[in-house]
Amino acid sequence: MIAGWVAKRLGRKGGLLVAGALFLLSAVGSAYPELGIGPIGGMGPRALTPFIFYRILCGVGVGIASMLSPLYIAEIAPSEIRGRLVSFYQLSIVLGMLLVYFVNWAIASQGDDAWIKSTGWRLMLASEAVPAALFAGLLLAFRTRPAGW
Repeated sequence: MIAGWVAKRLGRKGGLLVAGALFLLSAVGSAYPELGIGPIGGMGPRALTPFIFYRILCGVGVGIASMLSPLYIAEIAPSEIRGRLVSFYQLSIVLGMLLVYFVNWAIASQGDDAWIKSTGWRLMLASEAVPAALFAGLLLAFRTRPAGW
């Protein structure tokens, strides 16, 4: 529902930038839902409402990106490689999900069960910030259509 409105208003690339910003905001907000409203780790169950809010923001970002990414690829890619690029997009999603399991495993292996429950889960959620910043940064760094296409 939101992606169509965003794309119409900001274009495909602008919509993807919004998705990248939502990913980044969600990463920080989900990892530290108390940020700006209370002591980190000291709010207990009251941090659940902002945590849910940030996870919803991530879901909105995923919805926007999953709708606009193939459209953006189709918009900028030459017709002879368009299908291949959309296939690589799908493959990158699957490989990204696989990579996240290894990242979370590596974070979880840094401490015991108590550490994971106190700190590890925050690092797992904050790790989303790295690909989010890379995604938004690469969108900003490159023109819509590379030279020579």
